Amino acid sequence: MAQRLNYGPNMPLAYLPLKAIGVASAVWLGASQPATGEVAQPTADDTASASLLAVVDPKEPITVRLHDVNRSTDDVVVIARDGSVDEANHEKIRHLFRCRRTGKETEMDRRLLVMIADLQAHYPEKTINFVSAYRGHREESKTSPHRAGRALDLTIPGVSDIEIRDYVWRTHREVGVGWYPHEGFVHIDSRPKDLAWTETHGINQYRPSWSGRVRRDGNEATAKRSRHHDRKHRPSV
Repeated sequence: MAQRLNYGPNMPLAYLPLKAIGVASAVWLGASQPATGEVAQPTADDTASASLLAVVDPKEPITVRLHDVNRSTDDVVVIARDGSVDEANHEKIRHLFRCRRTGKETEMDRRLLVMIADLQAHYPEKTINFVSAYRGHREESKTSPHRAGRALDLTIPGVSDIEIRDYVWRTHREVGVGWYPHEGFVHIDSRPKDLAWTETHGINQYRPSWSGRVRRDGNEATAKRSRHHDRKHRPSV
């Protein structure tokens, strides 16, 4: 029997999106401050808004709507924020993401499932259209993240590929994010070191200008949230 992708409740924070880590840290820090009155809650216009407080729970189930572009089929799976799934969803995910050419199935990487669940949570009314997931045919490179079950090529109708690209690159770490503007999809994968690229006419341009800009903007937003939190929770003297 296949082992379910369930890693228990004590999942490392590194497996969660950065926004989840930030909110979790803010909640912990707020709880650790001296009791000087009621702790202020995040405002609606704060990047780490109240809606993100649910991210603190790594077991929050996310209902993910998927559309297989090649097979023209639709399905729904449930993935927890930490990438864990029950036995039924584990089998369904293996089958949905099977190799398009050979029909072979494989285990899908937990960090990839975290990103998929996070994308669905970020765009709750949308469907994730996937172009390619596991690739098990002999022509696929042995070093390909698709062969390892760590990658997904996707689009989200109603959301620009640039927005998807920037969101994943800004929010997650230990990822690969590739933008394929001429083919019309975004590649996401899990890997030990971050790597971004733009593919144009069969040539990958690594570390494109957008990757630096997106990360800088994300770091500035994180610093702003940190300063905002410090002002809210500064102890009374």
